[in-house]
Amino acid sequence: ARILLSLQRGIELPEPGMSLEYYLVVAALYAVVGRHPLYAITLNCWLASLSAVLAYLIGKRLFDGRVATRAAAVVAFWPSSLLWSSQLLKDSLTWFLILSIMVLVLIALRWQTTGKRWTLWSGLGVVVALGVLVVAVTRLRFYTGVLLAVSTAGVCLPLAVRALLRRRWWQAAQPASIAALVVLSMLFARGLDLAKL
Repeated sequence: ARILLSLQRGIELPEPGMSLEYYLVVAALYAVVGRHPLYAITLNCWLASLSAVLAYLIGKRLFDGRVATRAAAVVAFWPSSLLWSSQLLKDSLTWFLILSIMVLVLIALRWQTTGKRWTLWSGLGVVVALGVLVVAVTRLRFYTGVLLAVSTAGVCLPLAVRALLRRRWWQAAQPASIAALVVLSMLFARGLDLAKL
């Protein structure tokens, strides 16, 4: 609430004693719906529910409906996830961002594996969304951004090398650009000072 007041008055932000990012998310929520701790908890519960939907989509894309249902159930009913989503913590938001990044990478890789080319708008939408989500998750938890960058590079770079060996330049450019985008977004987020911004 003090951060929201500072933003409204244009004065220096109070120091929360830890990372500022999640407090800015809560302050933005308070600016829209009002100041009450239950509003942020409700947002966390919604994000936890949406995380289960994203886990289902990932399981369906990689495996089949049975695996997707189990993945959604595990994400939805994992005891610590239920505990985190009922508190004013950033874990639900972090999980939602991670799963959203995974869905976007799978969408982009689907274009690569099916041989489809990106249209300008779909490619731009994926690039912007992926960059923003990687910056957000890296600002919330730096080690998560590093792990996402390493794992994305570990998946995408072998696909790019395989396409290069087959002399399919466009198919090599897509996964290489995805890996570069995630790594560069993570590095950009590391140097971003939200308090000065």
